[in-house]
Amino acid sequence: MKEAQSVCVNDFGSTAADLHPVHHRNRIFKFAGDTYLVVPGVNTDTCQEEIDRIQTWAADKNLKLNRNKTKEIVFSSRWERASPPSHPDIERVTSLRVLGVIVNDKLTAADHVTMLLSSCSSLLYAMRVLRSHGIPTTSLHDIFQAIVVSRIQYAAPAWSGMSSATDRARLDSFLHRGKRLGYLQQ
Repeated sequence: MKEAQSVCVNDFGSTAADLHPVHHRNRIFKFAGDTYLVVPGVNTDTCQEEIDRIQTWAADKNLKLNRNKTKEIVFSSRWERASPPSHPDIERVTSLRVLGVIVNDKLTAADHVTMLLSSCSSLLYAMRVLRSHGIPTTSLHDIFQAIVVSRIQYAAPAWSGMSSATDRARLDSFLHRGKRLGYLQQ
């Protein structure tokens, strides 16, 4: 796998329709108000030029590049140790939330699964409180399905391919606990 750099540029929304990369190998993706610049490893020297272009474009549109929300993540294979130099004023991170899915620099789903299990475990406590207040079992099943299972399934086709057997076992264990507690139908 070739090394790639991704710089996340936020808050341009639908005004980014006419924003295009300077170099043909680089890509700009626009999703739900966020803009992502992806620079392949062979083009890392073009990254600063692309960022300058985005800043110029933003200034022309009477917008400002929010440096607090701009992050850089470098994806590389296990065998590549040297990463390209970081850019001034841009924080380099090891994980990034993209449309609600946590992507890490190793392209694994471990961070996302950990976040899912943490948030869903706190929802189990809320389910116990509801049960103690006399909510019917069928309603508990519906609530568990709507809140917990839907959270786990959100964007699953995007991140499940990056999950390890251990990640899948952790998720299965959590769902079995939901069944044991009577929140998930058999």
